[in-house]
Amino acid sequence: MDGTMALMIVDDEVDTLDELLEFFAEQGYRCFGAASAEEALALFEREPDIGVVIADLRLPGADGNALVARLRQRHGHRRAFEAILVSAHAERGDVVEAMRSGVGDFHGKPLVPDALEAAVRRALARALEAAERHAFAGRVEAQLATVTHRLEQLSSAFDGLRERIDARSDDAPAAAGDAALPALTPRMWEVLVHIRRGKTNYQIACDLGLSENTVKLYVSQILQITRVGNRTQLALLADPWLRRAGTLELLKSAAGE
Repeated sequence: MDGTMALMIVDDEVDTLDELLEFFAEQGYRCFGAASAEEALALFEREPDIGVVIADLRLPGADGNALVARLRQRHGHRRAFEAILVSAHAERGDVVEAMRSGVGDFHGKPLVPDALEAAVRRALARALEAAERHAFAGRVEAQLATVTHRLEQLSSAFDGLRERIDARSDDAPAAAGDAALPALTPRMWEVLVHIRRGKTNYQIACDLGLSENTVKLYVSQILQITRVGNRTQLALLADPWLRRAGTLELLKSAAGE
């Protein structure tokens, strides 16, 4: 038998209850006894190791089917257990109702101890399997909660990072005005003037008397030297650079820009 789960035997006939408790104790089971449904409910709540309930069908206050139903209603979502009903006067409707209540076995009185003990062994095996499923589901739920929490933290951190990046992007033109000027040649400065105006490579080539491929080469070199990612951002950064370059007389043909 399993050493972690116990039996609860519920019978209002004191002699029968004592006999069953003694029999199962001799077989090595841990047993608890109750003489009514209310006593059984309190005992089940108090003893978390109870995995199998053996209950008489006729009990004062509530029958065995009602007891099993109440136990499942209170504890079935978080605690695995199996139920066995016994009775000396069971009718067909009682057996059908027992099956609907999730009762795993039904034994008539007078009881056959060995047959009942075999039923308990089977019930314990089912209860253990169910308990393992409950435990696995609990672990999965806990892991999902942890993953969800971490994803929320990552999402929050990502939002904060994105806000900081956006803020830096907004401040980029102003910051460029304070930074050291890029080391451009006079011709590159001229090309940058036209980029600032929003002209295409073809238009710049026509204005400066250069080939379009030469202009493309200058644009590529300017992007590399300034470490700017694209032509649009370069046009935004050009104003503060060009003002300072004009002041320092770095521009020739564009000196008046």
